[in-house]
Amino acid sequence: MTYTRPLSRVRRHTAAATAKAIENGRTVPTHDVKYQGKRQESATRKRLRKRAASSRRPHKQSNADVFRARMHRNWSRFVNLPVVLLMSLLAWAQASPLAEKPVESEHRKGPGGLEGWTLLSSIPDDATQQYAFTLVLARNGRVIRRISGDPLVWNWMFWADGKQVAYESSPLHFGMSCILADIENGHQLATVDCYHELPANAPEWVVNLEAMQ
Repeated sequence: MTYTRPLSRVRRHTAAATAKAIENGRTVPTHDVKYQGKRQESATRKRLRKRAASSRRPHKQSNADVFRARMHRNWSRFVNLPVVLLMSLLAWAQASPLAEKPVESEHRKGPGGLEGWTLLSSIPDDATQQYAFTLVLARNGRVIRRISGDPLVWNWMFWADGKQVAYESSPLHFGMSCILADIENGHQLATVDCYHELPANAPEWVVNLEAMQ
């Protein structure tokens, strides 16, 4: 006995449509209409998903686009260069009074070929008067030490046969310190308050330094 598998609903519908089409002399449909609609809808969804995915991808620039972008950036820098130079010149012109070249004071001779002088500069609050900000020490014409004040340098002198230097340093107003420094390495050896009256046991170098006034 031969077993015949029953047709499904779709197959029965297709078979009936095929038989009816043959009777009427029309072309036999190869697929079910409902199935074709679902297949067409599925293809449309795939196209939409593909289009959405492609829109999310970053746009890949061509070599010509990259070249044009680089040329635009370089041209922008070139155009802005005069503006930058002009601003730099204006800033330098405004700061030039503070950056003026210091004036050397009278050189003072010391033992062993030593000599020293201070560098004088003006300040914004009083451009008519110059103040010493740096003490310069030289031996045989060669600068060996530069000592900056705090910020000003007042009286100074060589000490201990030219091995040390003593100087007064202070702000523009209020306060004064007497400092003893080693010329060889620039280290400060001692500091004494010279703004107030000196004590009776003040060091000899402080007494001699204050006697120069």
